[in-house]
Amino acid sequence: MTKNEIRQVIEEKFSAEWSSTTIVGWENSTIEVPTNDYWVRLTVLPIRGSNAALGQRTRTSGFIVLQVFGPKGEDTGKLFELIDDFNDIMENYRFPGLDLFTYACTPEIIGESPSGSKGSSIGFYQINAKIPFEAF
Repeated sequence: MTKNEIRQVIEEKFSAEWSSTTIVGWENSTIEVPTNDYWVRLTVLPIRGSNAALGQRTRTSGFIVLQVFGPKGEDTGKLFELIDDFNDIMENYRFPGLDLFTYACTPEIIGESPSGSKGSSIGFYQINAKIPFEAF
């Protein structure tokens, strides 16, 4: 699979199954970031290519990263609920008819983050959820 095919398949699955009303930001897109609400950003990050065997097809590995943002000073429970929703969609999944597999999620607490749309000074509390994938 090409890196673009991997990205498309993962984004399509996430988009189709994400049931939260939380705003989703996609890689390299501009969104209206809420002032005092929760939002997420999905990034498919291929990090390594290798040969499965000499002269055989290429294996691409990487991470599906969901950055979860919430208002500073609020309980982190909602952030972890959004990560659980992400896990229900993407964790330990084999894409039907494709050689694309995902594994267990690892959350990473970032803490206070100034992330917003470009030029925004709105601050958030951030937790990232990373799910490794392999594709052939």
